[in-house]
Parts: sequence; structure tokens; C-alpha cells
Amino acid sequence: MDRLVATFIGIEDNNSIYLFEINSEKKRFYIKKTEQYYIQNRLIPTFKYFIEVDGNTIIDVEFYDKSNIKGNIKNYTPGLKTIKNFIKILLAPLGNTLYIYGGGWNIQDDGASFITKTIGVFPYWEKFYNNTDANYSYKNDTYPKNGWNEYYYAGLDCAGYIGWAIYNMMNTQNEINDGFVYKSSILAQTLANHYNFGVWERPNTNNYKEIINMLHPGDIISIEGHVYAVIGKCSDDSAIIIHSTVSPSITGVKGGGVQLSALNPNNASTCDAYKLIQKYMEQYYGQWVKRYPPVMKPVEIYLDFSKEDLGIFSWHINEGNLTDPEGIRNMDAKNVLIETMGEKY
Repeated sequence: MDRLVATFIGIEDNNSIYLFEINSEKKRFYIKKTEQYYIQNRLIPTFKYFIEVDGNTIIDVEFYDKSNIKGNIKNYTPGLKTIKNFIKILLAPLGNTLYIYGGGWNIQDDGASFITKTIGVFPYWEKFYNNTDANYSYKNDTYPKNGWNEYYYAGLDCAGYIGWAIYNMMNTQNEINDGFVYKSSILAQTLANHYNFGVWERPNTNNYKEIINMLHPGDIISIEGHVYAVIGKCSDDSAIIIHSTVSPSITGVKGGGVQLSALNPNNASTCDAYKLIQKYMEQYYGQWVKRYPPVMKPVEIYLDFSKEDLGIFSWHINEGNLTDPEGIRNMDAKNVLIETMGEKY
């Protein structure tokens, strides 16, 4: 067996051959079948590795420079189980993390990748965002092709984002459990029924104002095909949410990513929630807003709980999971943003 230094290039021939560059020469390898998922789940194009090989078969890989995968902790405390800290974690990738279908999931598409079990904001998310522009298309540029999720590392989808945030609140070390990335429509219910982190409720009303009045900062909402978190409510019954979602750029191309959005049940073109996110995003994330203007999401979709697995998850408070010493759950959206972002707009 040999231990080599190699830069990963990509995969070819129906995902059976793995290309590496070694001493400026392209080399082709297979992966040992019993280690295939483990190795695939650590491969990122342009990254350098120590690879252990037996002939032309890769037995193991290790990152050559682990600083490339060290997460950046931005204005929050890993492992601190408070509502305020959870929202600060949710805010950490805001404005520099693109929507990637399958972003944050493992290669076999059944749970968290190592990235969404890493403490801190993965540095490649911002790097990938900076290497794109308003013409970035999640469907044309990064949608899974050839049978595997080759851009799992470059950004986050909705479930990858929420799962990463929960992991960072619940842990202080990397990869110490399986993570919290689940299918979006069951994630809220899973947090309650499997982990007992809180309570899950399926609203029995179609009145959007009544549903919004049920929400608290830090709640996690599963709808059909999507999951998002609540920042807070406004006095006009609108609400601010945070999620990784597809949204049009200024050129009309569907890209998007981690962003604040507004829900407005009042059938009006604007609302207090939209005005707040517009001001905050322009002040703190000006470059992002130049590419992706804030949007109001349709309440008829975002508050639709007609299917039985969909609903609202709220954290247990003072029961060994989370505390809320600052009283965030009782604040309106404006004061939640002031409390978690640190300055008034």
C-alpha cells in the first residue's frame, strides 16, 4: 500500500473512476467498495488529500490541510442551548450561502454530510458564493447529475441548513453523532417525536393570521417540500422567517440561498416584516441584496398543513434542552433582530 498526496479532480465513467492529480499528472482510481460512501463523502474538487492506495484502488482519504474544512464561528457559541443562540446560529450563514439542491446531505442522500456535522460555517460556502454572480442557477449549475450529489459541499438546501444549525447548537465538536438532516416535510415532527426536543403541532385551522399567532421565535416549520425557522411576528400579523430557499436574482435566474423572508396574511403588497428584512438585509448584507432582493413568500404555501406529517415544532424551554433567559420567545420580530444582530437598524 502507498500513501500519496493528491488533488481531487472529479468523477467519470458513471461514477466508477475517481480522478486525482499527483505531481501534475492525472491519475485514475477506483474506491474500495466497503469504504465507498465514507470516502465519497469527503471528496471535494480542488481539495488536496492524503490518499491510501492499494494498486489503483483507494482504501482511505484524509484532508491534507484540515484548516480548509475548519468552520468559522460567527457571533454565536457552539453548544449553548438558548433560543437567542439558536437564532444567532441561523443568522451565521446569512447572505453568503447559496441554495444547493442536496447541499449538506451525504452522498447516499439519507442524512447529514460531514459538513452539516461540523462546528462553524463551512468556509467553502462563502467561497463558492463569491465565485458566482447573479446568473447562478441552482438547476443548471449545481443540480445533481450522473447519479450523485456532487455539489453537496458548496451550499445548503432547506433541510441541510436547519440540520446544520441544530447540530451547532447541540454540540461543541465535529461529527460526534449522526446529525439532524432529515427530509424537510418530517424534520419538525422528528425533532419532537424522535429526539423529544420539544412539541409538534399540526394547526387545525386555515386562518393564516391564527397560525402566525401560534408561532414563536426559534420554531421550526415543516411544509410540503420545505422546512424553515421563525424569527418572529410583527404587530400587523406578518412574520419573518429564515431558510435556505430558491429565489430569483436581479437577472431573473433562480438561485437564492440562506435568507430572511416575509409572510404576510393581509393580502397586501408590503408589510412590517418585509420592511424590516429589507432594511436589515440592505444594512448588513448589501452585496447579497444587490443580487437577491428580499421576497415575501406565499402564505397559502408556507402555512399549508393539509398533509398529516406537516406542522410546527416548538422547543421545550427549561426542560434540559433549551432555555430562554433573554425572553426571546416573547419578543416581536424587530426586537429579536435587534437582540441577535447587536445593533438597531
